[in-house]
Amino acid sequence: RVMALFRLSTAKTRLLDLGCGNGRWYETLRDLVWAYEGVDFSTPNIHYARKCRLGPHVNFEVGASDQIGSLPLQYAPYDFVLSCGLFVYLNDEQVDATLRALLPLLQPEAQIYVRTSVSVMGKRLTLKDFPSETLKADYHGIYRPPEEYEAFFSAIFMPEGFSVVATDLLLNEEIGAKKETNQQYWLLERKRL
Repeated sequence: RVMALFRLSTAKTRLLDLGCGNGRWYETLRDLVWAYEGVDFSTPNIHYARKCRLGPHVNFEVGASDQIGSLPLQYAPYDFVLSCGLFVYLNDEQVDATLRALLPLLQPEAQIYVRTSVSVMGKRLTLKDFPSETLKADYHGIYRPPEEYEAFFSAIFMPEGFSVVATDLLLNEEIGAKKETNQQYWLLERKRL
């Protein structure tokens, strides 16, 4: 339903998938945009994306999100930034640096879609070396309450003309909501004056 608010154009939209993993969103969005660029810290994920996510105007780069300005990006500045699941793995300084690093890479008119796991307990939940049966590995993550993300957005994006045009929790109990955590999205938008 939130995708109905995305302003995407096959004639012009340059999309950045930040924390793209193996490029999983490429198949869904490639026919809706002109260029698709993905960045992820994982070299194996980017190697997979480069091998399997093929098409015109597509590029995947290995790099840290807070160092994005130093990467050899091909399609900046971007009309649309997509980030799904990245921020739970970053500390506060990295979240701040990542969001600030995005600003010079954006078109005057742009949208930013952030989806991440959040704490719904009214306080932060930090997991370190937490055993995960699903991942078959120890898990690390910072589940911030939504207000913490909104404070980042207010400090970094609002002074640059962005506003939150949509936000909501995504999961119910049937599809994975937990007592302590959920997923939330924010769609931020800046329109040319």
